[in-house]
Amino acid sequence: MFVVYLDPLGPRKAPATQLWQFYKLLSRTNPQEVHFLLTEPYLEDPDCLSARHAVETSPAAVEKYGYPVPTSRQVSSASASIFPEGLFTPLLERFGMIDQAWATLLTDVYEPLYEYLAKELNQLSKRNIEGVITWANNASLEKAASELNIPVIHNEVGPLRAPVYQDSAYFDLRGVNGNTDSSRRYADFIRHFEIGDPGLLSRKEILQTILKPAFAASFSQTFGSSPQFEAGVALQVEDDSNILAYAGSWNSRSLVSYVLSHHTADQTTVRNHPLSSFPFVSSTVGLDNSPSSFHFVESCQTVFTINSSVGIEALLLGRNSRFFGQNPASFWSADSGGGSRAESDTARFLNFLCFNYLIPDSLLFDFEYYRWRLTRPTEKQIWARHRALWPNISSVVDPFTKSFASGTGIMSKLLLWCNGGSVPFELHAWVNTSDGNLFSTEFDLSYWHQ
Repeated sequence: MFVVYLDPLGPRKAPATQLWQFYKLLSRTNPQEVHFLLTEPYLEDPDCLSARHAVETSPAAVEKYGYPVPTSRQVSSASASIFPEGLFTPLLERFGMIDQAWATLLTDVYEPLYEYLAKELNQLSKRNIEGVITWANNASLEKAASELNIPVIHNEVGPLRAPVYQDSAYFDLRGVNGNTDSSRRYADFIRHFEIGDPGLLSRKEILQTILKPAFAASFSQTFGSSPQFEAGVALQVEDDSNILAYAGSWNSRSLVSYVLSHHTADQTTVRNHPLSSFPFVSSTVGLDNSPSSFHFVESCQTVFTINSSVGIEALLLGRNSRFFGQNPASFWSADSGGGSRAESDTARFLNFLCFNYLIPDSLLFDFEYYRWRLTRPTEKQIWARHRALWPNISSVVDPFTKSFASGTGIMSKLLLWCNGGSVPFELHAWVNTSDGNLFSTEFDLSYWHQ
């Protein structure tokens, strides 16, 4: 059984800030496999929410996040523990605002919550808790779970998202946004994959794999184009955890000031986040009005950001990227001093980020996959499993052809897959074995996991 922690507090002051995640979990999991820790608003009848035109019951949300709106019965019958009333009152009274109270929960142990979670997880452990799932860091949750040797799985929507990219998600056993496991895992990854390894994709091939078809065509036409500006500043939503807890001392104003102290105003452009409550306005520096962050990045030689995913997008598009706060890619950017690296070095890091650290959206809340990850597979095993699930994979035949060129039957299936078609059913069967190894009745492909 997995326990899912749904935030009782969160940004934008919604009564159930992770409602769509709750709905998606209900649609993707067996009710006997999951128990929720939540507040009453999560259990409100979906019909009532729909009548009030709640975003999570709208056709747009259903299409964007990929779930059907659950029935009233599904919601009311979910196995759940409800946080005690008044549990967070002292915290809210201390700060006088939800944003700061929530930010504190991300980084600091809040004793009333810790004590409640320790007791609740101890009782639930009789049902064999395999892991706890959370959508944000939570110091109290992590302490309570650690004392019971229960792993905590941190999920979040990935930095690569529709409509520009194929959807992805974060899966990290240490943290999300801040305090992540990315640098340690990358050190393991490079022990398996040297620069220039024939199994790795080039940066252009990575983009062709992860971009939606319409943008892949656009990228092919502009690949290697010259930037219009020396510096692009990517600003963020003010009440997101990235800014509230993992920005260090930086904010939008200080970041813009820093960039303008190193670049002239006419060589700088600033992009506000579309959901910003306090957009940056200036009479001296131009504001970006590109139709997407993809086009914004193409126009800049270097992207400066506190910890926005736009910085990751910059690396993918061959631009320099400079992070000033915590981010899964910030360690790699910091090591370069914000400057450029060799193309082969960048490509290897992006292979890790896109095909190992991130997971395809189809694996989000897939408990069979979660159980496999909790067995601590190698980075090469993770690589093989993820790569087989990306929809537009091309140019990846080398590792297989070199070892299995004599198997014409299996090679025809692999070539069909590698030539841009959907992954054949047989390949899914190999990938989704219980131990995560690639296997067929014709050939043992466990080589790929050595």
